[in-house]
Amino acid sequence: MTVEVGDTLCGLIQKIYGAYTYRYNRAVLDANPRLVNPDRLNAGESLVFPTLDTGTAGRRAATWWVSLSREEDLEAAVSVLRRETDGRFPLRILTQETPREGLTFWVVLTTCLPDQVSAEHEKSRVESLTQHHLEIVCLNGKDQELTDERRASNVERPTSNERQMPN
Repeated sequence: MTVEVGDTLCGLIQKIYGAYTYRYNRAVLDANPRLVNPDRLNAGESLVFPTLDTGTAGRRAATWWVSLSREEDLEAAVSVLRRETDGRFPLRILTQETPREGLTFWVVLTTCLPDQVSAEHEKSRVESLTQHHLEIVCLNGKDQELTDERRASNVERPTSNERQMPN
């Protein structure tokens, strides 16, 4: 991912992983051994943000998310975050890896919801605040599925467990 003017390592970790912790900071520093001074990032500098397992990938309980965007690479997902981080609603990135699609990046509201009804309510609450088409996504369930248009268009459902970025 390419650093932009004004980016800080702490801020990027917060945007990408949804929180800033020592563990996430250490993982990013380990993935970027050539980073001379983590307190001074230079615009144009390229950084690696590793996919981190939060221990939720093996959970059988479904978790529901309201998604703004699904991207094929981290740079595109962070670009969506940068455009949408104006305080209207908090966002984060989740990753999902499937044999068919490989690694994909979901830009979602930070709130993880327990059921589809709660997700529909949250989607309705936020829809007027963004120009993105919002989608409800169900991940981590025994039978992972995508809802809304993906189900309607018979897009094949992911079958492997999600690897997600930490809260």
